[in-house]
Amino acid sequence: KGPRYSVEAVRAYLAAEQRVGRVREDAELQIVASMLIGSCWNRAAMRHYFGEDIVPVDDTTYAAHLATTLGAALEPRTTGTGRAVEGAPR
Repeated sequence: KGPRYSVEAVRAYLAAEQRVGRVREDAELQIVASMLIGSCWNRAAMRHYFGEDIVPVDDTTYAAHLATTLGAALEPRTTGTGRAVEGAPR
């Protein structure tokens, strides 16, 4: 099936999370999904072709940092009351 299906699966998951308010409304889901899958593919390719990782950490640490970084960018914006801010600028 190819890598485009993995990007679509991640995008669909993020869209479901967006619908229930756990992903910010203005997130570019296709881009975020591509960033996640692309980062993993790049890591695997560097290891396969060159025998080394660009970021010299174990896979678990890499995945955790990637998830934390992307997750922070996807968090809905909130007011001081914890309510999502509607129409907040990007």
